[in-house]
Amino acid sequence: MKKSVMIIIGIIYVASIVVINFFGMKVFVYNKTIDVEQIVCLNKTDEEKGIVVSTFESYNGETGTAITIKFDKPANKNLMTGTMLQLDLRVLPDNATKKELSFTSTASDEEVEFFTDESGKQTGLILFYNSTSIFEVFVKSTDNSNVTLRLKIWAKA
Repeated sequence: MKKSVMIIIGIIYVASIVVINFFGMKVFVYNKTIDVEQIVCLNKTDEEKGIVVSTFESYNGETGTAITIKFDKPANKNLMTGTMLQLDLRVLPDNATKKELSFTSTASDEEVEFFTDESGKQTGLILFYNSTSIFEVFVKSTDNSNVTLRLKIWAKA
């Protein structure tokens, strides 16, 4: 090999080291999916509406949010009247890709119902059809993170 070829190979080698040190070798993913990390209940106590929000601790040391609401009269889904509770929830991080939530309950369908809008999406509005014992609501993320928030709710007369 000629001496000039060896010098060019050496210059390219040194230049590649400089370029890699400057730009790095990190691969950027532009369509990255950001999963839900936490669901937070933002409901506050409102004495006028008969809503009391507190925290609870279960026997295994797990803590959560407890919401008590005064049951006045059964909810009417068509007229949107009666005893209802809108869950005020926040999905973290704020830039999560899929922020939709699903709601399930340990109460029967005769006691409570989760309102769904015209598109079939659950809105977090709970309709109470009668005063119930304490039941649990599980709010789950619909992405692959499987993050769940557990709420205890009591509609007392």
